[in-house]
Amino acid sequence: MVSYFLTILHDSAHLSSMIFILHSYSVYIITFLYTIFVYYTFFNFISIFSCIIIKYGV
Repeated sequence: MVSYFLTILHDSAHLSSMIFILHSYSVYIITFLYTIFVYYTFFNFISIFSCIIIKYGV
């Protein structure tokens, strides 16, 4: 019974450390994805804008 409890305790500690690692990395992952999204939107906007300029000859 004691060993079972210790196993649960060890697993939960391992899980919490994994969650902590994921949480600390998630900031970088979210920043990375946000940067990609911003660049993608920016380049799409530029391409659409240049198409409009070429089309209407502003």
